Amino acid sequence: MPFAHDFFDAIVSLDSYHYYGTDFGYLEFHILRHLKRGGQIGIVSPAYPVEIPLPSPEHPGDDWHWMNSVDWWERHWNRYPELDVEHCKALPNGWQSWVRWHELCLGHGRRDDWAESEIRQLREDEGRYLGFVRMVGRRTYEMTLIGTTSTPE
Repeated sequence: MPFAHDFFDAIVSLDSYHYYGTDFGYLEFHILRHLKRGGQIGIVSPAYPVEIPLPSPEHPGDDWHWMNSVDWWERHWNRYPELDVEHCKALPNGWQSWVRWHELCLGHGRRDDWAESEIRQLREDEGRYLGFVRMVGRRTYEMTLIGTTSTPE
């Protein structure tokens, strides 16, 4: 990204972070460096509300291979020493927002077999295994320096 280090006070991602944020180094090397110390990052992304051991009969199928659980996201962000995870929870009734989004898109007279199929899956599931995670983290004031930490004065 063409932004200076420590440029943003806050970074927000809605319904896209799951496409790139699962990469082990992405948060550290592509996002946190642009966030000011003490700044916040917040995401809302599709996630399983509970851990699902795979393969599992509850898993909705191979089309959902990109999904991770809320607990997975929390573990993933907690790996970064420069990030304090302040909030990581399933979005209550997030599946209903997902359905509503599809309905709004389809409401423009467009036929979309994929969206209609996904709506059916979401309604059948009723939030048991399909939903959203909402997370907020704050970049710490401590800087990691080759195995040590220091606090700027």
